[in-house]
Amino acid sequence: MSILLSEQYQAWAEECELRRQKLRANEEELNRIFISAYGMEALLSPEVPEKSLSVRSADVRKECRSLLNYAVGCLFGRYSPDHEGLCYAGGDWHPEYYQTVTPVPENLLFLSEEIFPECCLLTEIKTFLRTVCGEDTFQENLTFLASALQGEGEPEEILRKYLQHDFYADHHKFYRRRPVYWLFDSGKKHAFQAFFYIHRWQPDLPEHIRTVCLPECRKFYQLRLAQAGSPREKKKYTALLEELDEYHHRLKKFSSGLILHPDDGIVSNYQKLESVLKKLVF
Repeated sequence: MSILLSEQYQAWAEECELRRQKLRANEEELNRIFISAYGMEALLSPEVPEKSLSVRSADVRKECRSLLNYAVGCLFGRYSPDHEGLCYAGGDWHPEYYQTVTPVPENLLFLSEEIFPECCLLTEIKTFLRTVCGEDTFQENLTFLASALQGEGEPEEILRKYLQHDFYADHHKFYRRRPVYWLFDSGKKHAFQAFFYIHRWQPDLPEHIRTVCLPECRKFYQLRLAQAGSPREKKKYTALLEELDEYHHRLKKFSSGLILHPDDGIVSNYQKLESVLKKLVF
């Protein structure tokens, strides 16, 4: 079945507008009743200002960012197109919920498609669009998303930049500073970055990154350093390798495994790992 995001958005926008108009009509009717009851017709108007309506209009940029947040949730198993509501936030895992989209097995979505072409966030989001909305509408849907995100460049590049630079901030905001997708981040050079879902946390995840993922990064940067044709390029890849070494050292403190306790809350658990995560303000 083919789905056009532009059509879905238009239908949602019309529904939102109908809700707003119905709310406005109801509130204005109530105002007329009370104004008439107290004989205040000469002093008050029953009309409700636009800004006073509690039901918002549809916002294409906000809706598309919310869709991407949902898509990431499907990739981690928090949500599924096959099941309404929350699928997994701890407790029992139900494989039967995930017929259309299979959650990533290692609980990692990498930001570098060059180093990790499989389980790269951009690649998985594109696969999600193809799987859920249809291959024949993929390019049109990608263009629609890119237009809503309001970036510069080709649609895929706009989506890539959003996922790399703005998605985490939006997720942090959507979840009222209590994010459930966290970002491993090596530092200012971003030599290594990968999202994971806190409710699928396993104590050996930092050690897996240190012993399996970082060596792949090192191999890639060493190759690029050997191929570098300018001092600027050599300086860039040398700095990335140095950051990677330092991050390897920071991860080593978790080599014996870290157990997180969901009942302690997001902030408390984040603080236990904050030395290897992207800095956040709660």
